[in-house]
Amino acid sequence: MKINLIVSCDKEILKIKKLVKYIVMNSSIINKLIKGQVSGVDVQKNIEMEVDDYLRLMKKVGATVNLHFHEDERILLDSNAAIKLLSEVLIGNISSPALAYICDCFTLSERIEFQNELIKDIVFEIADPEINGGYKSKAEIEDFLHNLIPNI
Repeated sequence: MKINLIVSCDKEILKIKKLVKYIVMNSSIINKLIKGQVSGVDVQKNIEMEVDDYLRLMKKVGATVNLHFHEDERILLDSNAAIKLLSEVLIGNISSPALAYICDCFTLSERIEFQNELIKDIVFEIADPEINGGYKSKAEIEDFLHNLIPNI
């Protein structure tokens, strides 16, 4: 499986995304989720077509998966942010495949800062489900949360 990250840090992609099939996930929507300005449902809807394509391509051996991620803001993924993101999966606002897609984007991003190695390890464990044993179950997400809670 080959994964390409299609990243843009300029505003031209905002014009382009109107012409393409995908609504590009912006890093700013993740920051809004972290701050409680949007819900996980909003994030899920924002990347719905990308995640559907991701799911389809992950089933094909040797397929290339494109990750559409516009890094319009820097993301600081601290314990609270990671807990918020994982909690949205547990309550059903974000699907496990969407979480994997988001984490795949994070692993290839140049504008994300992980507060510590534990958070980075969790993101890398969730990313690339083909290598890491599939999409994470609710029990696995709960285990990640239990590991994070003492670090708040």
